[in-house]
Amino acid sequence: MKKEKLLEIARKMQKAHFKPGYDNMSAQGAETWIEINYENLLAQLKEGKYKPQPLMGFSVTKSNGKFRQLVKLCALDMIIQKAMYGFLTELTEPMFSEHIHGYLQNRGVTTAVREFCESAAKHP
Repeated sequence: MKKEKLLEIARKMQKAHFKPGYDNMSAQGAETWIEINYENLLAQLKEGKYKPQPLMGFSVTKSNGKFRQLVKLCALDMIIQKAMYGFLTELTEPMFSEHIHGYLQNRGVTTAVREFCESAAKHP
């Protein structure tokens, strides 16, 4: 996990107006923290000793009047999660068939329907 990648994610979160989680650390605060503590963080992650902060739970009212429970990650935990997701996606996505459309970035129902229609037009 490269320091530059973590800092890039923190900057993107700042632009997206990330709201602090349980620990009240902003994305900018997390960026500064990473600058100072990167080596220690990396060692904790490699040794399996990193402990995520508690999640902050809250409810939102849905249009039908019912409530939906949501949780919010702390800035540092979100940065780590996004970095791990990006790394694992780069590692595993080439293993998937080009015809898989679920759960892959930039693919979904629309691309599946488009591929189906193109295939049906070629093979009537």
